Amino acid sequence: TQLFESPDEAEEWLASAVPLLEKYFRLEDPTRLDPAERELRVETTLEGGLVLRGYVDRLDRNAAGDTRVVDYKTGRAPGEGFEQKALFQMRFYALVLWRMHGRVPSMLKLLYLGSGVEVDGLNALQRWMATMAARPAVQRGLLVPERIDDASVIKGAQAMLIR
Repeated sequence: TQLFESPDEAEEWLASAVPLLEKYFRLEDPTRLDPAERELRVETTLEGGLVLRGYVDRLDRNAAGDTRVVDYKTGRAPGEGFEQKALFQMRFYALVLWRMHGRVPSMLKLLYLGSGVEVDGLNALQRWMATMAARPAVQRGLLVPERIDDASVIKGAQAMLIR
């Protein structure tokens, strides 16, 4: 099985990748990166049996164990008012990583190669964590990420989508 039906089709595809690569190199210096994971499969099962899974493009981890989730998009950054929809996937990754490891990533970052724009999802993540921390059971120390029930996680996820 070949990827392209003709040499012209292959050449066209390669030419279309050049602007994306140029924008990538303007956004990041790959010589300064040492990813902990690439194309990391993440998965968790909710108590009701629903399986949540996905693939994180890149996961960076510092010496203190803090993590940054990076997702690459080949399209253009969303227009004003549509950022929350674009950040849903990143919050999903944060939720699954939280359930897998008991720690929320310290940073979420989207890189839109089509428009050369970086979107920092940290504020959205902080709002979600504040929503979860404000829950009375969390304040009393009765719930920790590893033991939080699925209904609470879903409500927290819904809250972060609305904000």
